[in-house]
Amino acid sequence: MHLNQILEARALATPVIHNFAAVDKMPWMVAQYVPSLGTGGSSASIAYIVASSMTFLVDDAAPADADAIGATGVILTSSSTYNTMGKLVDYINGHAAWRAYLVGALRADLSSLMLVKSATICSGANGLTFYADSSASAEHSLAISGEKFVSNAASGHVKDADDFCENEMLYGAFNVTSASAGIGLRYYSGKQGDTETQIGSTVTVTTATNKEQGEVNLTVPFVQATRGQRLIMRVIDLSTTGTELTSPTIHVIGKTAVLANNRTVDAINY
Repeated sequence: MHLNQILEARALATPVIHNFAAVDKMPWMVAQYVPSLGTGGSSASIAYIVASSMTFLVDDAAPADADAIGATGVILTSSSTYNTMGKLVDYINGHAAWRAYLVGALRADLSSLMLVKSATICSGANGLTFYADSSASAEHSLAISGEKFVSNAASGHVKDADDFCENEMLYGAFNVTSASAGIGLRYYSGKQGDTETQIGSTVTVTTATNKEQGEVNLTVPFVQATRGQRLIMRVIDLSTTGTELTSPTIHVIGKTAVLANNRTVDAINY
């Protein structure tokens, strides 16, 4: 990798906007079925019942043979084998016909905090996004990342690590309401498959009050993840009770420079 290649990739990186103005819209994980690595099914779906089971179907039947996953397609997410987002995504990625990546979730987050989802197609080009259940979790979390499913072909998964992506936040405005006196904003750098690392200290946020970051200069990075890792922004209730955060208004401007210079990132990754 040459300096000119790095400079060109950074120059080509374009701002990508993330806007959230409602609960249950924070992306945690994306999953996908890959027909060519399985039995070649024409359609696949996943359903999620909170703290109970995740059900996989291929052509409306329990996946078998090369598609097999779980117990006849059912993963009990309440089991200690799959009860965190890290364990769950690792298990899915351990099966050739299925793959997944984390967005706003940390590996230590409980999978029971995902939002319930009825059977929904996961075999499309961009896979299926799972969200955090705002009434169960005590945080709002998103990520800036170049990790994405661009097709359901075997080669349709582009990765932050493989393409040496630099993920950065230029500006963020975070406004949430909480009955708790303590709300914090945290940044994390996370490589898929590894435990995330917090960047800097926790920033204090006041309930129902806009907290801006990077407003002094909107054209330079305010915070950046380690090269090849996603940048996670998380507003969290800091009380021991984990009070629900409501009325979110979150606006983030991010950039992803793909130093491999094989693509550009001009849209969100979920």
